[in-house]
Amino acid sequence: MNSNKEVNIYSTEIDRNLLNKLLIFPYPAIFKDLKEILHKIINDNVYINGKFKVKLYIGDTRDFLENWKGEKFDIVYQDAFSPQKSPKLWSVEYFRLIRKVMSYDGILTTYSTSTPVRLSLYENGFKIYSYKHEKVREGTIASLRNINSLLEIDMEQKRILSSKGEPIRD
Repeated sequence: MNSNKEVNIYSTEIDRNLLNKLLIFPYPAIFKDLKEILHKIINDNVYINGKFKVKLYIGDTRDFLENWKGEKFDIVYQDAFSPQKSPKLWSVEYFRLIRKVMSYDGILTTYSTSTPVRLSLYENGFKIYSYKHEKVREGTIASLRNINSLLEIDMEQKRILSSKGEPIRD
């Protein structure tokens, strides 16, 4: 790994009240250092420690993505509320925005294994892989390129065989 590379983490949050609750949450003493970092991120919208940066965007994730002018993302960790609660963060149209900001070698990872979510990614040219580990529940990895170490899911077959064979749309 190249230790000279910068690590930039971007996070979006639409709910300022949720962030305010994190500021007064009674964290255990063991999290003292992390609490200070979290407070800095919430109060200043940024935390920088050498080549490691965390930047917080307060507002709609789609607005953030539509206006992104920076470097392409290498990793996207998709951890929005469930597709039932926040369908616009799991739709074909949303993943189209993600694709525009992703590097070709990048990956998107998520806990969701739902066929409609996977189809929403697939409709945007992502190859879909299931990821399982003994200590972690199954998840999805999506990439624009082949990942030879993972078994790709045949999404055309999934579309035909699944009773939920439609992607999520706005």
